[in-house]
Amino acid sequence: MVMMLSVVTACSPADEGASSTGEVSVSRKPGVPISEQPEAAPEEAAVDTTRLYIVQLLNTKREKIFLRNLYTGREYVYRYSLMTDFLDKYGGDASVTSFGPGRVVTITESGSDRTLDIVQAADEVWTYDDIVNYSIDEDRGVMKIGETNYRLTSDTMVFSGDVEADYDDIGEDDVLSVIGLDKDILTITITTGHGYLTVINTEKFEGSLLCVGTTIYAKVVPDMTLTVPEGKYRVTAANKGYGGTKKVKIKRNETTVLDLKELEGEGPKYCKLTVKSSVEGASIMLDGNEIKEGKKTKVPYGRHTLTIRVEGYDTWTRTLFVNSETAEITVDPTASEETEEKEEDEDTGDEDEKEDEGTAGHRDRDDDGDYDEDDAEVDYLSTVNDMISNLAGLSDND
Repeated sequence: MVMMLSVVTACSPADEGASSTGEVSVSRKPGVPISEQPEAAPEEAAVDTTRLYIVQLLNTKREKIFLRNLYTGREYVYRYSLMTDFLDKYGGDASVTSFGPGRVVTITESGSDRTLDIVQAADEVWTYDDIVNYSIDEDRGVMKIGETNYRLTSDTMVFSGDVEADYDDIGEDDVLSVIGLDKDILTITITTGHGYLTVINTEKFEGSLLCVGTTIYAKVVPDMTLTVPEGKYRVTAANKGYGGTKKVKIKRNETTVLDLKELEGEGPKYCKLTVKSSVEGASIMLDGNEIKEGKKTKVPYGRHTLTIRVEGYDTWTRTLFVNSETAEITVDPTASEETEEKEEDEDTGDEDEKEDEGTAGHRDRDDDGDYDEDDAEVDYLSTVNDMISNLAGLSDND
Protein backbone atom coordinates (compact mmCIF):
# COMPACT_ATOMS: atom_id res chain seq x y z
CA MET A 1 0.00 0.00 0.00
CA VAL A 2 1.21 3.45 -0.83
CA MET A 3 0.04 6.20 1.51
CA MET A 4 0.46 9.62 -0.02
CA LEU A 5 0.74 12.73 2.18
CA SER A 6 -0.93 15.12 -0.16
CA VAL A 7 -2.79 18.33 -0.69
CA VAL A 8 -5.65 19.30 -2.90
CA THR A 9 -5.79 21.64 -5.80
CA ALA A 10 -8.31 22.10 -8.58
CA CYS A 11 -7.98 23.53 -12.02
CA SER A 12 -9.69 24.49 -15.19
CA PRO A 13 -8.51 26.28 -18.28
CA ALA A 14 -8.68 30.04 -18.12
CA ASP A 15 -11.88 31.80 -19.05
CA GLU A 16 -10.39 33.67 -21.98
CA GLY A 17 -8.06 32.68 -24.80
CA ALA A 18 -6.64 33.63 -28.15
CA SER A 19 -6.63 31.59 -31.34
CA SER A 20 -3.76 31.24 -33.75
CA THR A 21 -5.13 34.22 -35.68
CA GLY A 22 -5.02 36.42 -32.63
CA GLU A 23 -8.77 36.17 -32.11
CA VAL A 24 -9.83 35.91 -28.49
CA SER A 25 -12.05 33.32 -26.89
CA VAL A 26 -14.32 34.15 -23.99
CA SER A 27 -15.82 30.65 -23.95
CA ARG A 28 -15.43 28.55 -20.82
CA LYS A 29 -14.04 25.81 -23.11
CA PRO A 30 -10.44 26.14 -24.37
CA GLY A 31 -9.71 26.97 -27.99
CA VAL A 32 -13.15 28.22 -29.07
CA PRO A 33 -12.60 31.46 -31.00
CA ILE A 34 -15.04 34.31 -31.56
CA SER A 35 -14.87 36.95 -34.22
CA GLU A 36 -13.82 39.96 -32.15
CA GLN A 37 -10.87 40.64 -29.95
CA PRO A 38 -11.91 42.65 -26.87
CA GLU A 39 -10.34 46.01 -26.51
CA ALA A 40 -7.66 46.41 -23.89
CA ALA A 41 -8.58 48.38 -20.80
CA PRO A 42 -7.79 52.13 -21.00
CA GLU A 43 -4.27 53.09 -20.00
CA GLU A 44 -5.58 55.41 -17.32
CA ALA A 45 -7.81 52.78 -15.69
CA ALA A 46 -7.11 52.70 -11.95
CA VAL A 47 -6.50 49.20 -10.64
CA ASP A 48 -5.67 48.37 -7.04
CA THR A 49 -2.66 46.12 -7.64
CA THR A 50 -1.97 45.74 -3.91
CA ARG A 51 -4.64 43.01 -3.76
CA LEU A 52 -3.35 41.08 -6.77
CA TYR A 53 -0.98 38.11 -6.48
CA ILE A 54 0.84 36.05 -9.11
CA VAL A 55 0.88 32.31 -8.44
CA GLN A 56 4.50 31.14 -8.52
CA LEU A 57 3.93 27.55 -7.48
CA LEU A 58 0.92 25.39 -6.64
CA ASN A 59 1.92 22.31 -4.64
CA THR A 60 -1.19 20.13 -4.67
CA LYS A 61 0.61 17.35 -2.85
CA ARG A 62 1.35 19.57 0.15
CA GLU A 63 -1.62 21.95 -0.18
CA LYS A 64 0.63 25.00 -0.43
CA ILE A 65 0.38 27.95 -2.78
CA PHE A 66 3.32 30.31 -3.35
CA LEU A 67 2.38 33.88 -4.27
CA ARG A 68 4.05 37.12 -5.27
CA ASN A 69 2.31 40.42 -4.60
CA LEU A 70 1.99 42.36 -7.84
CA TYR A 71 2.49 45.74 -6.15
CA THR A 72 5.29 45.08 -3.66
CA GLY A 73 6.99 42.10 -5.29
CA ARG A 74 7.06 40.40 -1.88
CA GLU A 75 6.67 36.61 -1.89
CA TYR A 76 4.36 34.61 0.39
CA VAL A 77 3.45 30.99 1.03
CA TYR A 78 -0.02 29.99 2.19
CA ARG A 79 -1.84 26.78 2.94
CA TYR A 80 -5.20 25.73 1.59
CA SER A 81 -7.51 22.80 2.32
CA LEU A 82 -10.73 21.14 1.19
CA MET A 83 -12.53 24.00 2.91
CA THR A 84 -10.83 26.61 0.71
CA ASP A 85 -13.05 27.97 -2.06
CA PHE A 86 -11.37 28.24 -5.46
CA LEU A 87 -13.44 30.59 -7.62
CA ASP A 88 -13.32 31.88 -11.18
CA LYS A 89 -13.48 35.64 -11.74
CA TYR A 90 -17.29 35.50 -11.84
CA GLY A 91 -17.49 33.88 -8.39
CA GLY A 92 -18.28 30.38 -9.65
CA ASP A 93 -16.54 27.22 -8.46
CA ALA A 94 -13.26 26.42 -10.20
CA SER A 95 -10.89 23.51 -9.92
CA VAL A 96 -7.61 23.89 -8.07
CA THR A 97 -5.42 23.04 -11.02
CA SER A 98 -6.57 26.14 -12.87
CA PHE A 99 -4.57 28.19 -10.36
CA GLY A 100 -1.15 27.00 -11.47
CA PRO A 101 1.97 29.15 -11.95
CA GLY A 102 1.34 32.36 -13.86
CA ARG A 103 -2.27 32.89 -12.81
CA VAL A 104 -3.23 36.16 -11.13
CA VAL A 105 -5.50 35.90 -8.09
CA THR A 106 -6.98 37.65 -5.09
CA ILE A 107 -7.01 35.91 -1.72
CA THR A 108 -8.91 35.91 1.58
CA GLU A 109 -7.17 34.56 4.67
CA SER A 110 -9.01 32.50 7.27
CA GLY A 111 -6.95 33.64 10.25
CA SER A 112 -3.48 33.68 11.70
CA ASP A 113 -2.43 30.19 10.60
CA ARG A 114 -1.72 31.23 7.00
CA THR A 115 -4.59 29.15 5.60
CA LEU A 116 -6.74 30.64 2.84
CA ASP A 117 -10.53 30.80 2.81
CA ILE A 118 -10.82 31.97 -0.79
CA VAL A 119 -8.59 31.99 -3.87
CA GLN A 120 -10.24 33.75 -6.80
CA ALA A 121 -9.11 34.52 -10.34
CA ALA A 122 -8.63 38.28 -10.59
CA ASP A 123 -11.19 40.03 -12.79
CA GLU A 124 -8.93 43.07 -13.22
CA VAL A 125 -6.68 41.23 -15.68
CA TRP A 126 -7.20 39.72 -19.12
CA THR A 127 -6.17 36.20 -20.13
CA TYR A 128 -5.40 34.81 -23.59
CA ASP A 129 -5.00 31.03 -23.77
CA ASP A 130 -3.76 28.74 -26.55
CA ILE A 131 -1.68 31.50 -28.19
CA VAL A 132 0.36 30.35 -31.20
CA ASN A 133 0.42 33.54 -33.29
CA TYR A 134 2.89 35.70 -31.41
CA SER A 135 6.36 37.23 -31.50
CA ILE A 136 8.63 38.47 -28.73
CA ASP A 137 11.19 41.27 -29.04
CA GLU A 138 12.95 41.26 -25.68
CA ASP A 139 15.28 44.14 -26.62
CA ARG A 140 12.37 46.45 -27.43
CA GLY A 141 10.24 45.08 -24.61
CA VAL A 142 7.40 44.18 -26.96
CA MET A 143 5.24 41.09 -27.35
CA LYS A 144 2.96 40.96 -30.37
CA ILE A 145 -0.17 38.79 -30.12
CA GLY A 146 -2.02 38.59 -33.41
CA GLU A 147 -1.84 42.20 -34.64
CA THR A 148 -1.63 43.89 -31.24
CA ASN A 149 1.52 44.99 -29.40
CA TYR A 150 1.89 44.65 -25.63
CA ARG A 151 4.62 45.74 -23.23
CA LEU A 152 7.13 43.42 -21.59
CA THR A 153 8.30 44.92 -18.31
CA SER A 154 11.04 44.14 -15.82
CA ASP A 155 8.37 42.43 -13.70
CA THR A 156 6.98 40.18 -16.46
CA MET A 157 7.30 36.55 -15.34
CA VAL A 158 7.73 33.50 -17.59
CA PHE A 159 6.76 29.99 -16.50
CA SER A 160 7.27 26.57 -18.00
CA GLY A 161 5.30 23.87 -16.24
CA ASP A 162 5.78 24.38 -12.50
CA VAL A 163 8.99 26.40 -12.68
CA GLU A 164 10.02 29.93 -13.59
CA ALA A 165 11.68 30.27 -16.98
CA ASP A 166 13.21 32.86 -19.32
CA TYR A 167 12.23 34.28 -22.69
CA ASP A 168 14.93 32.06 -24.22
CA ASP A 169 12.95 29.02 -23.07
CA ILE A 170 10.04 29.91 -25.35
CA GLY A 171 10.30 27.97 -28.61
CA GLU A 172 8.75 29.08 -31.87
CA ASP A 173 6.32 26.14 -31.81
CA ASP A 174 5.29 26.53 -28.16
CA VAL A 175 1.71 27.25 -27.14
CA LEU A 176 1.36 30.06 -24.60
CA SER A 177 -1.03 31.40 -22.04
CA VAL A 178 -0.65 35.15 -21.46
CA ILE A 179 -2.08 37.33 -18.70
CA GLY A 180 -1.91 41.11 -18.72
CA LEU A 181 -3.14 44.33 -17.20
CA ASP A 182 -3.98 47.09 -19.65
CA LYS A 183 -1.09 46.93 -22.16
CA ASP A 184 1.40 45.32 -19.78
CA ILE A 185 2.19 41.60 -19.92
CA LEU A 186 2.20 40.20 -16.37
CA THR A 187 2.89 36.51 -17.02
CA ILE A 188 3.65 34.19 -19.92
CA THR A 189 3.15 30.46 -19.38
CA ILE A 190 4.38 27.77 -21.77
CA THR A 191 1.50 25.27 -21.90
CA THR A 192 2.73 22.88 -24.61
CA GLY A 193 2.21 19.29 -23.58
CA HIS A 194 -1.03 19.68 -21.66
CA GLY A 195 -4.59 18.60 -22.28
CA TYR A 196 -7.88 18.99 -20.45
CA LEU A 197 -10.03 16.64 -18.36
CA THR A 198 -13.67 17.73 -18.15
CA VAL A 199 -15.72 15.97 -15.49
CA ILE A 200 -19.51 15.62 -15.75
CA ASN A 201 -22.29 14.21 -13.54
CA THR A 202 -20.42 15.22 -10.40
CA GLU A 203 -23.42 15.35 -8.03
CA LYS A 204 -22.67 12.24 -5.98
CA PHE A 205 -19.00 13.17 -5.47
CA GLU A 206 -19.14 16.93 -4.88
CA GLY A 207 -17.18 18.02 -1.83
CA SER A 208 -14.91 15.00 -2.02
CA LEU A 209 -11.79 14.46 -4.12
CA LEU A 210 -10.88 13.49 -7.64
CA CYS A 211 -7.43 11.88 -7.87
CA VAL A 212 -5.69 11.94 -11.25
CA GLY A 213 -2.69 9.64 -11.17
CA THR A 214 -0.61 9.98 -8.02
CA THR A 215 0.07 13.72 -7.92
CA ILE A 216 -3.07 15.65 -8.90
CA TYR A 217 -5.85 16.06 -6.33
CA ALA A 218 -8.88 18.27 -6.93
CA LYS A 219 -12.02 18.95 -4.93
CA VAL A 220 -15.02 17.86 -6.99
CA VAL A 221 -17.19 20.79 -8.07
CA PRO A 222 -19.88 21.09 -10.78
CA ASP A 223 -18.70 21.47 -14.39
CA MET A 224 -15.04 21.10 -13.45
CA THR A 225 -12.22 21.04 -15.98
CA LEU A 226 -8.61 20.20 -15.06
CA THR A 227 -5.46 21.05 -16.95
CA VAL A 228 -3.38 17.85 -16.97
CA PRO A 229 0.00 16.98 -18.55
CA GLU A 230 -0.46 14.64 -21.50
CA GLY A 231 -0.23 10.95 -20.67
CA LYS A 232 -2.20 8.03 -19.26
CA TYR A 233 -3.73 8.17 -15.79
CA ARG A 234 -5.80 6.21 -13.32
CA VAL A 235 -8.61 8.55 -12.16
CA THR A 236 -10.33 7.78 -8.86
CA ALA A 237 -13.38 9.27 -7.11
CA ALA A 238 -15.07 8.21 -3.86
CA ASN A 239 -17.73 9.69 -1.61
CA LYS A 240 -20.41 8.52 0.85
CA GLY A 241 -19.86 4.84 0.18
CA TYR A 242 -19.56 5.06 -3.60
CA GLY A 243 -16.45 5.13 -5.71
CA GLY A 244 -14.35 3.65 -8.43
CA THR A 245 -11.45 4.06 -10.81
CA LYS A 246 -11.17 4.54 -14.56
CA LYS A 247 -8.22 4.78 -16.93
CA VAL A 248 -8.03 7.91 -19.08
CA LYS A 249 -5.61 9.26 -21.66
CA ILE A 250 -4.92 12.97 -21.92
CA LYS A 251 -3.82 14.19 -25.35
CA ARG A 252 -2.05 17.46 -26.06
CA ASN A 253 -4.47 20.41 -26.48
CA GLU A 254 -7.46 18.04 -26.50
CA THR A 255 -10.33 17.65 -24.03
CA THR A 256 -11.17 14.27 -22.50
CA VAL A 257 -14.62 13.93 -20.90
CA LEU A 258 -15.05 11.74 -17.80
CA ASP A 259 -18.56 10.78 -16.65
CA LEU A 260 -18.44 10.18 -12.89
CA LYS A 261 -21.57 8.03 -13.10
CA GLU A 262 -19.25 5.39 -14.50
CA LEU A 263 -17.28 5.46 -11.24
CA GLU A 264 -20.18 5.21 -8.79
CA GLY A 265 -20.60 1.44 -8.84
CA GLU A 266 -22.95 -0.38 -6.50
CA GLY A 267 -22.94 0.96 -3.00
CA PRO A 268 -22.50 1.72 -0.31
CA LYS A 269 -18.98 0.30 -0.14
CA TYR A 270 -16.85 0.06 2.99
CA CYS A 271 -13.16 -0.19 3.84
CA LYS A 272 -11.84 -2.21 6.78
CA LEU A 273 -9.41 0.39 8.10
CA THR A 274 -6.73 -0.25 10.73
CA VAL A 275 -4.90 2.71 12.27
CA LYS A 276 -1.76 2.34 14.38
CA SER A 277 0.30 4.97 16.16
CA SER A 278 4.06 4.87 16.67
CA VAL A 279 3.55 6.39 20.13
CA GLU A 280 1.80 4.58 22.98
CA GLY A 281 -1.20 6.17 24.65
CA ALA A 282 -2.43 7.95 21.54
CA SER A 283 -6.09 8.94 21.26
CA ILE A 284 -7.32 8.24 17.70
CA MET A 285 -10.42 9.96 16.35
CA LEU A 286 -12.09 9.32 12.99
CA ASP A 287 -14.65 11.96 11.98
CA GLY A 288 -14.84 13.01 15.64
CA ASN A 289 -15.48 9.49 16.98
CA GLU A 290 -12.84 7.58 18.91
CA ILE A 291 -11.64 4.31 17.39
CA LYS A 292 -9.42 1.60 18.86
CA GLU A 293 -5.81 1.48 17.79
CA GLY A 294 -4.92 -1.62 15.79
CA LYS A 295 -8.55 -2.71 15.44
CA LYS A 296 -10.37 -2.85 12.11
CA THR A 297 -12.97 -0.12 11.67
CA LYS A 298 -15.69 -0.19 9.01
CA VAL A 299 -15.39 3.07 7.04
CA PRO A 300 -17.50 4.08 4.00
CA TYR A 301 -15.68 5.03 0.81
CA GLY A 302 -15.00 8.75 0.63
CA ARG A 303 -13.39 11.56 2.59
CA HIS A 304 -12.79 11.32 6.35
CA THR A 305 -10.87 13.24 8.99
CA LEU A 306 -8.30 11.40 11.11
CA THR A 307 -7.04 13.07 14.28
CA ILE A 308 -4.43 11.74 16.72
CA ARG A 309 -3.68 13.34 20.08
CA VAL A 310 -0.68 12.49 22.25
CA GLU A 311 0.00 14.26 25.51
CA GLY A 312 2.89 16.68 25.12
CA TYR A 313 2.67 16.88 21.32
CA ASP A 314 0.79 18.93 18.76
CA THR A 315 -2.45 17.47 17.43
CA TRP A 316 -1.93 15.44 14.22
CA THR A 317 -4.74 15.83 11.65
CA ARG A 318 -5.12 14.47 8.11
CA THR A 319 -7.92 14.03 5.63
CA LEU A 320 -8.21 10.40 4.49
CA PHE A 321 -9.48 9.54 1.02
CA VAL A 322 -10.73 5.97 1.24
CA ASN A 323 -11.35 3.86 -1.86
CA SER A 324 -10.15 0.33 -1.09
CA GLU A 325 -11.61 -2.74 0.62
CA THR A 326 -8.90 -2.92 3.28
CA ALA A 327 -6.15 -0.58 4.44
CA GLU A 328 -3.69 -0.31 7.31
CA ILE A 329 -1.73 2.80 8.16
CA THR A 330 0.83 3.57 10.85
CA VAL A 331 1.39 7.20 11.71
CA ASP A 332 3.96 9.08 13.77
CA PRO A 333 2.08 11.97 15.40
CA THR A 334 5.35 13.36 16.81
CA ALA A 335 7.03 13.88 13.41
CA SER A 336 7.34 17.38 12.03
CA GLU A 337 6.03 18.18 8.58
CA GLU A 338 9.56 18.76 7.32
CA THR A 339 10.55 15.25 8.47
CA GLU A 340 7.54 13.73 6.70
CA GLU A 341 8.39 15.59 3.49
CA LYS A 342 12.03 14.44 3.63
CA GLU A 343 11.05 10.82 4.24
CA GLU A 344 8.55 10.89 1.42
CA ASP A 345 11.12 12.42 -0.96
CA GLU A 346 13.60 9.70 -0.01
CA ASP A 347 10.96 7.04 -0.70
CA THR A 348 10.10 8.39 -4.12
CA GLY A 349 13.58 9.50 -5.18
CA ASP A 350 14.38 11.89 -7.99
CA GLU A 351 12.10 11.35 -10.97
CA ASP A 352 14.70 12.50 -13.50
CA GLU A 353 17.31 10.08 -12.17
CA LYS A 354 14.84 7.21 -12.18
CA GLU A 355 13.81 7.98 -15.73
CA ASP A 356 17.45 7.85 -16.74
CA GLU A 357 17.66 4.43 -15.11
CA GLY A 358 14.62 3.29 -17.06
CA THR A 359 12.30 3.04 -14.05
CA ALA A 360 10.69 6.51 -13.95
CA GLY A 361 9.49 5.97 -10.39
CA HIS A 362 5.86 4.90 -10.56
CA ARG A 363 5.66 5.82 -14.25
CA ASP A 364 6.72 3.52 -17.06
CA ARG A 365 7.02 4.52 -20.68
CA ASP A 366 4.70 2.72 -23.10
CA ASP A 367 5.58 1.82 -26.66
CA ASP A 368 3.70 4.91 -27.82
CA GLY A 369 5.99 7.14 -25.75
CA ASP A 370 3.48 8.06 -23.03
CA TYR A 371 4.06 7.63 -19.33
CA ASP A 372 1.42 5.28 -17.94
CA GLU A 373 0.21 5.95 -14.39
CA ASP A 374 -1.68 2.65 -14.52
CA ASP A 375 1.59 0.77 -14.04
CA ALA A 376 1.92 2.14 -10.53
CA GLU A 377 0.82 -0.03 -7.65
CA VAL A 378 -1.40 2.41 -5.82
CA ASP A 379 -3.60 1.83 -2.80
CA TYR A 380 -6.33 4.43 -2.72
CA LEU A 381 -6.16 5.21 0.94
CA SER A 382 -4.27 8.49 0.78
CA THR A 383 -3.87 11.40 3.12
CA VAL A 384 -4.67 14.60 1.31
CA ASN A 385 -4.59 17.35 3.88
CA ASP A 386 -0.90 17.38 4.78
CA MET A 387 -1.00 19.81 7.65
CA ILE A 388 -0.33 19.49 11.35
CA SER A 389 -3.06 21.64 12.86
CA ASN A 390 -1.08 23.24 15.67
CA LEU A 391 1.92 24.35 13.65
CA ALA A 392 2.72 28.03 13.89
CA GLY A 393 2.41 30.21 10.79
CA LEU A 394 4.99 29.73 8.04
CA SER A 395 7.65 32.27 7.26
CA ASP A 396 7.78 33.85 3.83
CA ASN A 397 10.69 31.62 2.89
CA ASP A 398 9.07 28.27 3.81
